[in-house]
Amino acid sequence: QIYRPWTQFGVGAGFDPTKMLRTNRLVLRELDKPDVSALHEIRGCPETARFLAGNETGCFTLRDTEQLVLQAVDSSVQPVASRRNYDFAVCKSEDVTRLIGLVQIHITDMKEREASLEYMVNKSSWGSGFASEAVREVLKWAFETLALAQVTAMVVVDNDASAHVAKKCGMVLAGKTAYELNGKT
Repeated sequence: QIYRPWTQFGVGAGFDPTKMLRTNRLVLRELDKPDVSALHEIRGCPETARFLAGNETGCFTLRDTEQLVLQAVDSSVQPVASRRNYDFAVCKSEDVTRLIGLVQIHITDMKEREASLEYMVNKSSWGSGFASEAVREVLKWAFETLALAQVTAMVVVDNDASAHVAKKCGMVLAGKTAYELNGKT
């Protein structure tokens, strides 16, 4: 299914807390190298991995997760004007060093200001509302800061929980596998 509805720092060496997104319960910050292990807990879990894009083997390997994090770190140093990927580590407010999820914005068309959205949380956080809370905050940031016109989330047809997150965040079903959110609403 398709649903449509940062600034550089890292955990390791003195990240700038003024450049984090915050909700009542969460902090969203740039993904960083120390996040590999916690992110791999999510991507390596068969129950989670079966819903993730690019997963043909059942689970992502540790090497796959390391590559994703390294690409995110590389992307974080690009100038905002040319940057296409924003990878937010989702952390509980009481521990900003421990990733419990990931929200990603990928600009798919710079001229039209369109982007795709991906999100995931650790299985132990399912049903807590953390995914909706994090996605809602990232969407707000993306429309306000990046001036996006549209964001699309692809959701696997039988992933009812992810579809529920998209709907809770104001996205509307735009096709068999697409939900959309327009920045003009």
